[in-house]
Amino acid sequence: MSIASASRSGLPNQQSPGYFSTRKTDLAQLGSAIRSGDLAGARRAYQAIIKLGQSGPFQNKEAFALTQREQDFSAIGHALQSGNLAGAQQNFQALQQTFTQAKLDPPPPIATASGPVVSSNVSFVA
Repeated sequence: MSIASASRSGLPNQQSPGYFSTRKTDLAQLGSAIRSGDLAGARRAYQAIIKLGQSGPFQNKEAFALTQREQDFSAIGHALQSGNLAGAQQNFQALQQTFTQAKLDPPPPIATASGPVVSSNVSFVA
């Protein structure tokens, strides 16, 4: 399994599209290995994601910026370390749900102005 590194310009929070694409591919490999019962393959995929996170765009040098995702990912690692593929599968499903849930949650409503909007002493009627 090859590990692709994300390109970084040196800005601490700049998020690279290449990073997310690679992480998505590595997560798919992790899920496939877990589902097929390939403990060694799952461990390799997990380590690839760890290494990717260390060179990724997040200041914490973890694979995920969201705490819940990082906790679920860490739980996968603990299950794999103990050889518990069933536990790794449960934790992988929990991690997947954090991505699905984010897509299901509607964005907050956009506030609309009901009257004139004043900015820098200039009035606009909305």
